[in-house]
Amino acid sequence: MFSNTTKMKLLGILIIYVMCTVVRSETQQLTDWRQQKSYAVNALYRHADAATGVALLQKVADTGDTDANADLLFARLLGTGTSQDLNTVVKDSALLVQDGAARAHTTQALLLAHNLTNQIMTKDELAKEALSHYTIASVGGDPIAQTIIANHYDKMGDCDSAMYNYKKAANNAIQGVYEDLLISVEVTPYVYEEDYPKGAHRPPTPGEVEYLANLARYGDSKAAFQVGAVLSSGVPGVAKDSEQAAEFLQQAVKDNNTLAMVALANLQLRGVIEPNYDEALKLLRTAFQYGEMGAQTGLGRMYMYGLGGVRRDLQRAIFHLQTSITHGSLEALYLLGVIYDGPDGPGEMEDAMQLWELPAKLGHVHSAFRLAEAYRKKMEKTPVTTLKLDDFAVSELLCQKALPLYRLVAMAGEWRHLMEAAYLDFSSGLHNPALLKYLLLSDMGYPEAHVNAARLIDNHIDQVYEDQSSMATQSLLTWQRAADNGLPIGQLRLGDLHYYGQGVQQDFKKAIGYYEKAGNLPVAQFNLAYMMEWGEGTQLDLKKARTLYETLAENHEEAFIPTTLTIFRMDVYRQLNNTFGIDLYSKNFTEYASALIDIENGEIMFTVQYVNSVLSEWDWLLMILLSVFIFRMLTLRRNNNQ
Repeated sequence: MFSNTTKMKLLGILIIYVMCTVVRSETQQLTDWRQQKSYAVNALYRHADAATGVALLQKVADTGDTDANADLLFARLLGTGTSQDLNTVVKDSALLVQDGAARAHTTQALLLAHNLTNQIMTKDELAKEALSHYTIASVGGDPIAQTIIANHYDKMGDCDSAMYNYKKAANNAIQGVYEDLLISVEVTPYVYEEDYPKGAHRPPTPGEVEYLANLARYGDSKAAFQVGAVLSSGVPGVAKDSEQAAEFLQQAVKDNNTLAMVALANLQLRGVIEPNYDEALKLLRTAFQYGEMGAQTGLGRMYMYGLGGVRRDLQRAIFHLQTSITHGSLEALYLLGVIYDGPDGPGEMEDAMQLWELPAKLGHVHSAFRLAEAYRKKMEKTPVTTLKLDDFAVSELLCQKALPLYRLVAMAGEWRHLMEAAYLDFSSGLHNPALLKYLLLSDMGYPEAHVNAARLIDNHIDQVYEDQSSMATQSLLTWQRAADNGLPIGQLRLGDLHYYGQGVQQDFKKAIGYYEKAGNLPVAQFNLAYMMEWGEGTQLDLKKARTLYETLAENHEEAFIPTTLTIFRMDVYRQLNNTFGIDLYSKNFTEYASALIDIENGEIMFTVQYVNSVLSEWDWLLMILLSVFIFRMLTLRRNNNQ
């Protein structure tokens, strides 16, 4: 039998074991909750998964988790996965802010930044209070707030603070980004067709994808590959579905479609679907044998990491990657840089940085992150006060190089899917949720969001702002952001706002400045010519105005009719002046009449405005116009007879 001492020891061991088991169980449960909540938060950004995210967050919130409650409130604000309820959000966000939830501060900041709290505050006071909440949320770890604060400091010219916040958001974003993601080729939908840049690539519509899917079901391997490619990434209105994508790609593979072989192998290599490295290797080798050079990037990856039954062989990996680079693979450049940056790579960090430069410039997210980290490490080793280059601190130069790279990565986070969710809301007639999403994305610095938010406000199709003053203020804010980001449509709209004095004081000179910055937009060019013709904000110059009209007609088919009509009107004015000695461009006459061209509708509208007019004056003007018309017709007939 055991002694009392031994029994006590055994009892103590048993108690410790039970306690450890309980703690381990609680720790595992806590870890599971955190993982579940993390998945749920990311699901909120994706239109197809948002409802699932809300349900999971509600489950976590029921345990009393403050952060989960704040995320649910954020979802109600944006109307993602649940119905939008601004009144409840305004009331509850103030309470959750007191509990210290970071996402609650982000919610409160968005409400304040866009004057949705019904508080009596000036525009500057609202902006200052919003910035304070965004700052607290950033410190609390919300990557959305970190991106917004970084964007703020970037505009202020504070590179260190901007880089620091973009870096924190980038660290969060990079975890969910596949190594082949190219942000520069992603298509962001605009709510109005005219806002798309001329010649811009458009994603396939859901109807087009369904048509291709039907072709694939009848044996069209090319269509099967196209549908598989769409489903592997997703487009507006067609949710990402990796498993179904693999099925379509497998169908194309059976018909020896080499592009499908590479695409299916890549899904496995990146763990998007259940990895089967032996099958991936077979697919890549087969595609390579058929002459598909894109397969070499995948082969290089397999030899680089020793995946499946392939022995790790850096020399063979380098051979495949270098060959793939000659055929334009940005991912191969990235992977070769990773090898050079590794402990057993044949190159140095500088070699790796050179390899990452081009793909990063073209939007390759992982290359941008690696390059940004390299610049930051150099920056930390550089004495701030000693090294100078043309009176410019080297550390500041390195910061300026790292900053846009971290920004690109931060903008590639899961939250970027809110852009598609907002577009789908708009397409479904849910304009208020669409607007709130676009306003948030605008605060984060997504250029297209500025345009879409402003369009919704300008066209009054949302019910968020009821008074004209608030709408005008928000319209000016968002169009100014679009212009600051170099978008021509933003410059055009600011020109219009200053020309007509909408939300700002009328200023023809500022309007001209914005129209000139709008570049090749035909409406902006027409407006410039019109202002030059009438001497608005600039010296009247009929010859130059006519040249601008003629150039516009030649270069833009859609502007041919309105500009041709305008040139005809100028000819009528010239005939009137030469025949009757009337200066139609004089200030006295413009008090009586003005001719306006509606370029957007392609129609000519002749509007006559009279000061103290009487019937005899109407008759006199009509006689003049009729005489000019007859004179013009006779002139044209005489020229034709000659």
